[in-house]
Amino acid sequence: MLQYRKDEADSTEQAIDICLDLFISVNGNKNARQVGVVDMERFLDALAAWPVNRQFIEGVDKMTPAELVMHARKKKLPAIAVSTQEKYVQHLSAFFNRLVKWKRCDDNPVLLINRRKRFGDKRTHTKRSFNNPEWQRPFQKEEMAVANAPWKFFGHLIPAFTGSRSNEIGQLKRSDIRVERMPDRDGVVHDVLCMYLGRGKKRKGKNAVRVVPVPKRVLALGFEKYLQDLDAFGERDLFPGLRTGEGRPGATIEDWFNGSLRTDWGILDKEVTFHCFRHTIATLMRNARTPASIRRALLGHSGKSRPGVNPSGDQVSEDHYEDKVTPLDVLLELDRLPFPELDVVPYERGRFDDYLRHEGVRRRSNELLVAAGKAPKPKRGPLPKAPAKIP
Repeated sequence: MLQYRKDEADSTEQAIDICLDLFISVNGNKNARQVGVVDMERFLDALAAWPVNRQFIEGVDKMTPAELVMHARKKKLPAIAVSTQEKYVQHLSAFFNRLVKWKRCDDNPVLLINRRKRFGDKRTHTKRSFNNPEWQRPFQKEEMAVANAPWKFFGHLIPAFTGSRSNEIGQLKRSDIRVERMPDRDGVVHDVLCMYLGRGKKRKGKNAVRVVPVPKRVLALGFEKYLQDLDAFGERDLFPGLRTGEGRPGATIEDWFNGSLRTDWGILDKEVTFHCFRHTIATLMRNARTPASIRRALLGHSGKSRPGVNPSGDQVSEDHYEDKVTPLDVLLELDRLPFPELDVVPYERGRFDDYLRHEGVRRRSNELLVAAGKAPKPKRGPLPKAPAKIP
């Protein structure tokens, strides 16, 4: 676990911690070489009853994981989703792979179970084309005009054109957005507005630490004017007042998009989610023959091949012989992709002044409470009225 804390993301470390606590609680703390299929099935049965949002369940703080599972079964508490169970099993498998690598375990016991039988075929996210109604609907003039909080305007606009994860956007500070001067391949210096993602924050993995440029389509909709408003109010977060879910800094943005907006649109397809933006970007860049090195730099993916998959000659060439990809390279590639021009009224300075003023008061009040040794008030989200509809 010390090695994981050094090498991996906070969320991965926490997930593996939960897996091991549950595994040991139901099977005992045995040597890794003694773990067999019976232990794995016992763990999976317990995982299937692991209650959702356990941190909000009263009276379970002092229970062991095994006792919590028994309590959940007795009270018939709702369990975590099957997809979440599979993610925990993947984390446990990654842990045993480490033990095999360190010769502390002969084989990975997770491979002894039939995961397809228990969890079904691996779920894949829908790839939505940028010219589909499902992609364009959240950016219609009427939808953007009634946005009553900054994250309802830029919170899904940025991921749509960069493929950034909701958690990455939700954690951004104002100081993470800054202009960098960098030369192109001809030596001409350009000013590039960049987002520093993942550094010092909860992230999916070490490859998620990267610098992503803000594309021209986002700039054209007034992003720099919004930054000026943040500076005028002295705000430190990119999206002040954004309530963060347990372990999910971007939960508010994603849940609002996947819940309220889809309900308003009447979209019943559960595969049309916020995460589709990321897959759409990946698919669009692949179709545009964007070099894999640039795709990885944008999306924060590893260049390592998966087990059992040999890298192609092109990938080897990119990995070992090409120059390092810069944010300017990524920006030039993003700006050439054939996105449609959005019919959206650009952000104008002062649009969210009431919202920012309210959040500024809350922030200063909390600073005084913390200084006095008291608990700060929770973030309440957008209280001011929404701006009038733009015809």
